[in-house]
This record gives sequence, C-alpha cells and structure tokens, in this order.
Amino acid sequence: MPTEIPPKVMSAVPNYLRQAVERARGLPPGHIFNLYAPMWVSENFQSQHDREPEEKWAIAKDITYKRAQEAKGKYPAKPERHARNSGKTETLNLVAKNFSNEVKGLQENLIKRQLTLAESTGAYVLPCQLTAPLATGLGNEHPVENGFAFLSPYGLPYIAGSGVKGALRRAAELMALFGEEYGIEDFCMLDVWWLFGFEGFGASYWSCSIRKQKKDEDDASYREYLKKMTPYVEAMKEQVSKLISKKEDFQKFAKKVGYQDEDLAQLAQELTEGKRSIVDKISFRGALSFWDAFPACNKMAVEILTPHYSHYYQSGDSPHDSGQPIPNSFLVVPQGCALNLIIECDKTRLPDESLNWQKLCTRIIEFASKWQGLGSKTAVGYGAFGFDDKLIEKREADKKEAEEKAAEEARLNSMTETMRQIEVFGKALQDEMATRTAYVVNESKINSELKGFYAVCEALTIPAEKDAAIEVLNKLFDYVKVNSKKKKEVRAEIDKLSQ
Repeated sequence: MPTEIPPKVMSAVPNYLRQAVERARGLPPGHIFNLYAPMWVSENFQSQHDREPEEKWAIAKDITYKRAQEAKGKYPAKPERHARNSGKTETLNLVAKNFSNEVKGLQENLIKRQLTLAESTGAYVLPCQLTAPLATGLGNEHPVENGFAFLSPYGLPYIAGSGVKGALRRAAELMALFGEEYGIEDFCMLDVWWLFGFEGFGASYWSCSIRKQKKDEDDASYREYLKKMTPYVEAMKEQVSKLISKKEDFQKFAKKVGYQDEDLAQLAQELTEGKRSIVDKISFRGALSFWDAFPACNKMAVEILTPHYSHYYQSGDSPHDSGQPIPNSFLVVPQGCALNLIIECDKTRLPDESLNWQKLCTRIIEFASKWQGLGSKTAVGYGAFGFDDKLIEKREADKKEAEEKAAEEARLNSMTETMRQIEVFGKALQDEMATRTAYVVNESKINSELKGFYAVCEALTIPAEKDAAIEVLNKLFDYVKVNSKKKKEVRAEIDKLSQ
C-alpha cells in the first residue's frame, strides 16, 4: 500500500493571497497568528488510520509517521504515513520564531515614536523589564482556544492602556485597603479616586456589590464567594477615618460630586458602608491616562499549562484526582524584555495641581511589580516585572544633561554678541586647561582663536565686558607658563583693557 500523504496545512485566504503570504518573509507575529495562520486543511481527507475524516477548512489534526511492523499471523502490514504537525502546533511554532529584521525595525521605530511623543507632551515614562513571561489577551477568541493581544495593523504584541490602568488601579486599591499589611499607611481610597476615577458599585469593595445566591448555586460555593468578598467590604468600612483626616481634599471631592461641606462626615460614612443610592450617583474620571505598552522583544515563546480538572470545570463532573490531564499551549512574551509604562496626567483633575503625582505613580507601579504583575495568569507568576534601574539612571542623566545644555544655551542667547564671544573663548580655554597642564606653541587648540579674541577685546567699550575679557586673559596668562613672548603678548592685551 502506498505511503499515506495528508494535505498540508494552509491559511484560510484566497489562493492569490495565499501564494503571496507563502512567498513573504518576515511577517509580524500578529499577522501570522490572526490573519494568515497555517492551521487549516484545504480538502476533505479520510485517513486510513482514523475513522473520522477531516473537513475542508477544519483545524488540521496531528498525523505522526509510523512504520508498521509486520503483523503476526493473518494480519497484513499497516501502511506508512507522513508526519504532519497539527494546525495549532504549527501556528504557535511559526509565531514564536525570531522576528525578522524588518519586524524588529518596525517595533524599534514604534517605541521610539512613542517615547518622543511622551517627551513632547510631558508624560511620565517609567522603564521596566519583564522578570517572567507575559501573557495578555488570552481571552480573545481564536481557533487555538487561547488568543493573544497583538496591535493592529502592526501585528506586534502589546498591553492595551486600559489593561495597564486596570492592573495599576487594582494595585492602588490593595495599597489603600490593606496598606497596613504591606507597611503602607499614608494611602487611602481618596487617592485612588482622584488618580483613577470613581468606579461604580461594580467594584469589589462595596457592600452593595455583593450579589445574592443564585438559584442553581450550592451553599458551599456561595460561602466561598462571600469569604472572598468580605475582606474588601470590611476594609472599605475602615476607610472612613482616613477620608475625614484628609479634610481639605475630601471637601474638594465632595464638591465635585455635588455634596456640601456640612455633609462630609455623612458622605464618608455612606461611602464606606457602600450604600448603592450614594455610590450610583457619583461618577467622574481620574486624572491619569495610560498609554499602550510595547514589550521590546525579538521573538515570542510558547508556554504549556496542563489542567487536571477539565472534567469538573467544563463538564460539571464531580472533582477528583484521576482526571485526564490535557496540555494547553499558549503564546507569551519571553521574560527579560524591556517595557515602558507611560502615564499622562491632567493636573486640573487633581485636588491640588502641585501634587507630586509622578511619585504616587512610582509607588503604585513598584507595589504592582512586587505583589501583582501585568497581563493574565498573574496568580501563577506570569507578568512579573521590575524597574529597569540602569535605564532609569541613564534617562535621568540624559535628561539632566539636556536641561543643563538648554539652560546654557538660553544664558548665552540672553547675552550681547561680544559677551557671548568672550564666553565661548573662555570655555574653550577652560576645556584645554583641563586636559593640558601648560600652553605649548603650535600645539594648543586655542592658537587659531587667539587672534580673533584679541580683535574682540580691542573693540570693547562696556566696562562689564572689559572685566569679563580681563578675567579670561588672566587665566590665559597663568596658563602660558614659560613662553615669555606669549606672556608679554597677553599682558599687553590686559593692560590695554585696564586703561
């Protein structure tokens, strides 16, 4: 019997486009995963080994190579078959390949443009680095079961700004509600509301958010739900003293939501108790806006989780330890990638425009890096990150240097033309004196500038400019240690200006 050759996997696009995709090199990972995934069979295929046929445009099955042994007795030898990876495996492996130079360049330029825009708008940039694989967008619908977040039309992995905001808001809420457990005492829910906005009764810390027991829900499950919710509700009730202690800020908050000063104590009590009639009335956005974050990776990776209780979660069977484990593959961004968290602030939405919101953001991000993470599956360690201290120091140094350079340019521009020429020559002399101990004829870099500087000195009439020129010439006189002719020349210029 001839070798069984199954049809190869292909992307579900028209023939003319499929041929172009097959010839293309360096597609972004998101385009492979979402648009041109080679995971489908192109024709009906009835395997000689499998009972169920593959259908056209169904996800390809895994067909392994087997050389059958001669059967003993009356059974003939089984036919050979070629290997074919399943559509899911093939797609994930292709997406996880190293990025081409074109894709790397696209990613680098995208990140550079974002940083340039952040600098021009005054946004706060905190360089971070992934210390664990990052999984994000796994809930997106996809034929391989687990999706991934790729930014269209670039096809590059990213964390949406809304996802960054959600993660950091959650961290801020933990800091406010359970701060004492983490050694944090100067942070409360009022800070969360100013920065992130006021969230309605859907938040987990309101007593009005606790749902009633469902009809088909057993008592044990409902008790587990209450056990999970109760700590947040109780912690919220303890916020009343913190709200009142920040009287001035809380007054501004009360006015913003339509309450008068005399109602502060009552508002604090009703808020912390989570009365729905109050919580529903309040709605406003916070001061912070969060930008999309792009991991600077040069490849994706494939991770595997092996759930052992799918019979319980999916089929509703009773839980036990003898379930069949089913490996589940999904995409991640590898650890070690750089990641910029960029935050913009509308200061008019803060209780005080002088509030150091950047410091607060740094504290929240630091807390999230230690106790939470970004993206999905953070409970099992995915999405862990930390500050990129070296890059932060470098950017701070670059920023300081740029500010000093700009200040120096502004100072020079405020001077007269002659005073600026004196400053420029004095700086050149100072630089040379820092690298050379004494003036050397025909070797000194300032030789070519001396004649022009003398001409500037001879034309000076303003006393302040003369004094500045004399100060520079005195330094030059001391610098010329042994050349008597040059020292006399410099002394003559000093004497002229001193008259």
